[in-house]
Amino acid sequence: DRLAKGCVLSTPIRVRESVAAYLLVGHIELDNLFGSEELQVAEFIATLTSAALENAEGFEKLQKLNTTKERQLPSLERLN
Repeated sequence: DRLAKGCVLSTPIRVRESVAAYLLVGHIELDNLFGSEELQVAEFIATLTSAALENAEGFEKLQKLNTTKERQLPSLERLN
């Protein structure tokens, strides 16, 4: 039997205090490829991704509000 070889680096991507995804990086042939510096870079990327996802979520909400406003504006104008 051959022992499993390789390594994986994993860090969560959080959106609004919940884990939305994981950033996974791995290599199937090399052991001990990732150290603390690589983990810091992965955590930084996960933080940037989290912020981008939260911004996208906020942008989607603004688009929906704008669509609702545009639909209701003609009715409001008729009342004036």
